[in-house]
Amino acid sequence: MKPTLIVLVAALAGACGGGGGSGPSTATKNLANFEGAAWTGPLTVTQNCAGNVATAQGQASITLLPGSDTDLQFSTLPGCTFKFNVSGNTATLANGPVSCSGSDQNGPFTTTVTRYTLSTADGHSMSVDTAATVLTGGQNCSLALAGTLKR
Repeated sequence: MKPTLIVLVAALAGACGGGGGSGPSTATKNLANFEGAAWTGPLTVTQNCAGNVATAQGQASITLLPGSDTDLQFSTLPGCTFKFNVSGNTATLANGPVSCSGSDQNGPFTTTVTRYTLSTADGHSMSVDTAATVLTGGQNCSLALAGTLKR
């Protein structure tokens, strides 16, 4: 299962930025801290399949753009868009659960993201906390991504 972990980083924190329009905004939201240049860096991926735990490091790149019906959004795999609402310095997944499908050397997989939280107080360092399940090879596994991205 370990090779699948790196592919899942790409699925959940891919290098593609999402398109968007103008999302809702108020003075209590620090949208400028999130938008702009890409956030990059390592994320720790932990996958638990029936008690077999595998951990790997993956590289992530996230470019957050204004959302069309939320504050922020970004897209990874085709048809896989994560939308966030912001309160203060924290962006939380607004359109969850989000299901994304793809394939790697182990075959097809479907990842369903149930929690995705991004936090930044300064616009230079952003913590990432994600929970998901992944169905691959007929096995349903839990998945967590965590780390700090910089720009």
